[in-house]
Amino acid sequence: MGINAKEAGIAVSMVIPFSSFGAFSTYLSFIEMDWILLAVVTVAAILEGYPGNWIMLFKLSSAQVKKFIEVILYLLAGKFIYDLMI
Repeated sequence: MGINAKEAGIAVSMVIPFSSFGAFSTYLSFIEMDWILLAVVTVAAILEGYPGNWIMLFKLSSAQVKKFIEVILYLLAGKFIYDLMI
């Protein structure tokens, strides 16, 4: 589509927190939350998010990011096909 893979990644990363928060809020109405686990996972996600973002922006080319996204999508498609066959 002619979109730079890095710019697309940045745009998506701006949408994900809001979408995730909406889903999380809905999920909270159905379960009892383990707040300690939530705190640990939140800290881990923040600590790992910064290096991942830095690597994507400064160490990988747009072509490498595009290839990485392609591999992830092919793996997901393979999983869906596998699940349909079982």
